[in-house]
Amino acid sequence: MATKTETPATQATVSALSDQGISDGYIYLLGRLTVTRQQQLDFQEGFKWNELLHRKPGAVDWPNPNLDVAYSEAWVAVDENSYLLVTVPPITDRYYTVQFLTGWGETLANLNARTFPDRPYGDFAVCLKGSSVAVPPGVRRVDLPVRYSRVLLRVELGADWDKATALQHQFSFKAVGSSKLPTIPKTPIFDLEKLPGVEAFDAAVVALDSEADINPGTEQVQANVRAIAKAVRDPAERARVDGSIREQPGASSRTPGR
Repeated sequence: MATKTETPATQATVSALSDQGISDGYIYLLGRLTVTRQQQLDFQEGFKWNELLHRKPGAVDWPNPNLDVAYSEAWVAVDENSYLLVTVPPITDRYYTVQFLTGWGETLANLNARTFPDRPYGDFAVCLKGSSVAVPPGVRRVDLPVRYSRVLLRVELGADWDKATALQHQFSFKAVGSSKLPTIPKTPIFDLEKLPGVEAFDAAVVALDSEADINPGTEQVQANVRAIAKAVRDPAERARVDGSIREQPGASSRTPGR
């Protein structure tokens, strides 16, 4: 327990370097590193900002995919001077969604019949919240609180896979305006079957600074992660942190999904 004479920075360090603080910080950081890992792999594969990449049914290799849907994927960027025009085809009696996620894997928005029951198809303008971009009449505006996001588009395969994939290819993205594209953070590209140990904290500053976590209440765990990243510059602390990660249940043995 912190004493009255300890500063907030000292308290964060003490908390971060407990076994529980190390475990919590590691799992939190690993969530972000998993996303930056995937982003790097996607762009190495040939992804381009604001363009959909359609996958063939079953042609996904991440852990635990939904096998009853056709996937499409994208990374999108919007700012004060641009928006993303998303065209959703009319679909009835079949599940679908266009899901937008933060760089921490948190859902921001879904375009589907559940969230827009009065008009679930047509054109949507995905904009940066607070921007004053001009959206054409008849286009529904959807605001996101972040500039960059990950998209997973899913269409239920059902009994007729050919119809499902035809519908999948009728979705379209178009960047409108001029947006400043981000620099993709360089973090470790690790094997999901062999997660990093203490070396994860070597990339902590890049991971945290490249994408803000907009969830309230994460300030303490972020302070802990930064404190651990600083502490592991010392060889003795680095060895202790690595040992704690590998010995704590649910830390290094956890395999994150996509």
